[in-house]
Amino acid sequence: MGILSGIMDWFNFKKMLTPFIIKLMYVLGLSFLTFGVIAVFAGMLIAVLGAAGASKSQDAASIIIAALIAFVFSAVIFFLGAFILRIWCEIIIVIFSIHVELVAIEKVLRENR
Repeated sequence: MGILSGIMDWFNFKKMLTPFIIKLMYVLGLSFLTFGVIAVFAGMLIAVLGAAGASKSQDAASIIIAALIAFVFSAVIFFLGAFILRIWCEIIIVIFSIHVELVAIEKVLRENR
């Protein structure tokens, strides 16, 4: 009866699949965000070094400052993106946690009848 009960919970939407999917999406989102920020940083660094190679008048200090700005910008993008992604996932998980609690309350009320 345990297996059949578990299957019926899935079909009656008493057990939710979405929280697992949201956690998986969070990990994938962080991975894509990391690769995206690395790509943005590399692109900015290539642009800075390309501009430095094109004009011989730039000194080393301005190149270092431009590379540092690219690094700081990339770090801000990463942390802001991770923060927004985390809040979005937490909101969805909270909604499904409310569902779990409501199902538990319903179960207690049915047992007390």
